[in-house]
Formats: sequence, structure tokens, C-alpha cells
Amino acid sequence: MTAHQTTRAKKIFRPLLYRRAWFGLLAVPAFVLAQLAHAFPAAVEHTYSRAVYPVLSRALGRLTGALPFSVSEILIYIAVTGGIAYLVYEIRGIAVKQKQRRRVAARLISTLLCIGGLWYFLFIVMCGLNYYRQPLSEYEHIGLEVRESTVDELAALCAELADTVNGLREMLPEDENGVMATGFASYYEGAAFAGSVFGNIGRDYPIFGGFVPKPKPVFSSLAMSHMNIVGVFVPFTYEANVNVHIPDYAVPSAMMHELAHFKGFMREDEANFISWMACRGSGSDEFHYSGAMLAFAHCTNALYSADRGLYVEVMAGLSEKVRRDLAHNSAYWRRFDGPVSDASTAVNNTYLRANRQSDGVKSYGRMVDLLLAEFRGTANA
Repeated sequence: MTAHQTTRAKKIFRPLLYRRAWFGLLAVPAFVLAQLAHAFPAAVEHTYSRAVYPVLSRALGRLTGALPFSVSEILIYIAVTGGIAYLVYEIRGIAVKQKQRRRVAARLISTLLCIGGLWYFLFIVMCGLNYYRQPLSEYEHIGLEVRESTVDELAALCAELADTVNGLREMLPEDENGVMATGFASYYEGAAFAGSVFGNIGRDYPIFGGFVPKPKPVFSSLAMSHMNIVGVFVPFTYEANVNVHIPDYAVPSAMMHELAHFKGFMREDEANFISWMACRGSGSDEFHYSGAMLAFAHCTNALYSADRGLYVEVMAGLSEKVRRDLAHNSAYWRRFDGPVSDASTAVNNTYLRANRQSDGVKSYGRMVDLLLAEFRGTANA
């Protein structure tokens, strides 16, 4: 290589090597930290999940929680718009500036490496380590014995939940189509209630106590439905964002699910179970019904796979009002079947697998094991 070629190479790759791209290297210590966390869950539990994370979530959660709108939603609008504009600018530069094509391409690559590395590092430090904390069943005061269960035990749990939703549904308001409608004046009022009562379960289980913000109804809820998303917790702003376009009966349990993530419980099966407990302990029939319907759906899905005859028996015991709610929910989600929903599910599946939820989206079904453990404990008591 001649001196001229060496000088030219330095000019081309200096932006890549000495500027933005160095931030991409933050992914390396983040990855190492995640691997160590996976190997030592007890250490993660006591040094991060119960010490560092509560400080971070309280401080930033109070700051963003003081605002009535979702800060993360606004930031996403800005990021998407800015990202598209930047890509168009750089790609145009690659196409037009032929003599500087390598330099422009290097700048684009370095920027993407910077964003990716910085994002991953902040995610791991601000929340991601909670994926590796101890399982919920091992917590003191909870004492859930998760083990294999018989089909008869599952059927008995489904029958009990069916009785629960039947009884609760009789006391709830309906819309003109006979479908359960929220009794709150607005979704914001329901969100404020969710934030105020989530901590009720902290009286029996101190790990859930402490500050909890209000979940944030999202303006782009319809878009979330198209992507098959019910809610999302954003760790960079510590906001529990909820799709409020979904059927009313599902909104309260979605709020409690995202608040469970805020409390540092990132596994989907555990967040669902915590949502059930929080809804049940809320003192609201509407919230209790929402949590019970969430539990009922997961349990009956499992029963359908295990014994369709028993599944049919349980479903036959549902009241007409509950049947209308379930039919409305099924019809609602059928509207959004398509490539966008499929792509979103694939992305979510990849995200869960990347965070050691090896069953991907199937991990949502493991809530049933926790429900059965609780059911057995209640029966024994």
C-alpha cells in the first residue's frame, strides 16, 4: 500500500474507528454482564433487583410519571421520524457522492453501531438484568411450589375460575351490544386507580410494595393493536404504556401487567401472574374480573391442549354474558390478522428468546404453573 493509499484509508475509516463506533463497544461489557447475571441469579436478585433497580425506577418513574402523557411514545415518534430522515440522507449521499461513497457508508455503519451498542448497554443496566433474577416461586412469603400437575387439577382450577368470572360479570356494566364496558369515566381515571391499588398486594408480599406510577394510555393504541401489542414497558423512561383500544375487560389486567414490569419482574409468565394477584386485590370488581379473565384464558388454553372433553365441559359452564365478552374479544383480534401482526409477533418472539425466555412467546402460557401452585396452596390451606 502506497503512502497516498494509506492516507486515504485513514480518512475513510477514521469516523468509523475513532468516533461514533466506539459507543458500539459498550455492547461488549453489557453482554458479559448479562452472561454473569444468568450464571448468578441470587447475586442479581440482591445486588441489582432489590438495590440498584428500585432506586433507578423510583427516580425516573416519578419524573416521567408526573406527566399525563407517555414520554416514551413521543420519543418513539421523534426517533422513527429522525431515523428515517437520517437513513434517507445517508443513502442519498451514497448514491450521489460517488467519490465519497466509502466515507458516507462508513459514517452510516458507525452511527448504527453506536446506536445499537448504546441502546443495548442502557437496556441491560436500566432493566434487562431483571430477566435473570430469581424465579418468583422462590420468593419468601410467596412459597409457590411449581411442579407438574394432573389434568384433573388443571380442570378443577379452570372450573373455579369459571365460577369467579361468572359471578363478577353479573355486577359489571355493559354497552349497547351487551359487552362489558368500563365503569370508569375515562381510561386515565382507570389508570390512576391502577397505580393507586397495585401496591395493595405489597401488604402480603413486601417485594411488590413501594412507589408505583400510573400506567399511561397510549394515543397510538390502534397501531398497537395492528402490531398485536397490548402493552409495553419502556425501561428508558420507566413508563408502563397500555393499549386502550382493546376490549374494556382486558385493559385493567394489561395495566397491572405492565406495572409488574415496572416493579422489576420482566418474565412474561410472572408479570401475568402478578397482574392476576394485583387485580384480585384491587377492591374493584372490574379489575378483579379482568385479572380472572386473563387467568381463565391461559388455563383453558392449556386445558384445551391437554383434554378437549374437559375443556368443553368447563366452557359449557360459562354465563351468556362472559360468552359475549369472549366472542367480542375474538372478533376484535381477528380484525388485525395479517403480515404486520405476524411480523410484530416474530420480533417479540426474538426479543424474548434473546432475554433467555427460551420458549419465546410460548412463555406466556407458563403462567398456568404459577396459578396451579397457588390453587394447590389454597386448597391445602
